[in-house]
Amino acid sequence: MLRLATRSLHTSRRALSQAPSAERAVPSEAAAAARKAVLDTGYDEPSLHEQPVVWGDLDSFRHVNNVRYVRYFESGRIKWMSALGERVGGADKARDMLAGRGVSLILKSIKVDFKRPVTYPDTLLIAHRVQSWTEHRLDLYSIAYSYVQQRVVTESLSVCVWYDYDQLAKSTIPPNIRRVLNGEGDSELRAR
Repeated sequence: MLRLATRSLHTSRRALSQAPSAERAVPSEAAAAARKAVLDTGYDEPSLHEQPVVWGDLDSFRHVNNVRYVRYFESGRIKWMSALGERVGGADKARDMLAGRGVSLILKSIKVDFKRPVTYPDTLLIAHRVQSWTEHRLDLYSIAYSYVQQRVVTESLSVCVWYDYDQLAKSTIPPNIRRVLNGEGDSELRAR
């Protein structure tokens, strides 16, 4: 009797290990199509961030909880800021911008517009582009593009302000970042 239970358990484990995972549920063709669609609409390639949807992101309504999108856009925004720092001053500047040293960006507000519900399994391609900027602020427009649905499912506008973390005070855009946003050089992070 004990052997039967052991064999049964072993069989169950094998069956579970052969179940499709979330990663395998999204074919590479869907990822490539999503990437092309997003880049064709003017988003910055260095900002692209793949965000797998995990089971725990769902709420009782069986779709991704609305609050999760703020985190998704935050992860993408940080990747975009890191790319900006790299472009401006290499790895050291990127680290400084993310560690709150010197002048960097701080989030002032975020608006999220939900277009379509997202369920598990899926992967979202998060993309950012500069919508506008002034001496004191930068507006980042963002989207979440579903690999499964092959369309934009959520849009966001993040208003960021320049902040001097060493002085703990508002700041203005540094000249080297202004040059990048103006498209000087070969930057892919220019304002559109």
